[in-house]
Amino acid sequence: MTVYKTHDDIPTSVADFILTASGETNIKQVPLKDINGFVEMMEGVDSGTKKTNTTRTWRSSYGNP
Repeated sequence: MTVYKTHDDIPTSVADFILTASGETNIKQVPLKDINGFVEMMEGVDSGTKKTNTTRTWRSSYGNP
């Protein structure tokens, strides 16, 4: 499982995706706990070990539709 300890550890491709999904403009505005949780969920989905929750999205917790 990927765990980022600082925002500087986050690859540009992951940061870009997180910023797009969250609606934020600076990756440091998104808590590492949220980033790591999202990455863990996506790794689980990719491996088939986790199911997505279709009733609430990660993005909606940041106030985006």
